[in-house]
Amino acid sequence: VLDVKFTDIDYKVFSDAAGHVLKGNSPYDRHTYRYTPIVAWLLIPNHILFYGFGKLVFVSFDVLAGWIMYKILSIQDVPEVTKMICCVFWLLNPLTAVVSSRGNA
Repeated sequence: VLDVKFTDIDYKVFSDAAGHVLKGNSPYDRHTYRYTPIVAWLLIPNHILFYGFGKLVFVSFDVLAGWIMYKILSIQDVPEVTKMICCVFWLLNPLTAVVSSRGNA
């Protein structure tokens, strides 16, 4: 059986930086952390609730992006079928789904 990990190394860096923030330190105390501190703050529940919490946050932002896309297209009077096709291509895009669920912000 192949042991393929479905968590990206960046997710581990994000989560480790969140641990530093939880202890009252800077996320940049993690020597390879070079991202916005907001990501570290968003992933603090990884240490309180469960390790995969951040992945749910990233996936939720993808769903939010689909909803915002729909709203923007509605403001521009785009036909309903076109709005749905655009949103489906975003929400069901395998690349989008894999990037978020692996933990790439």
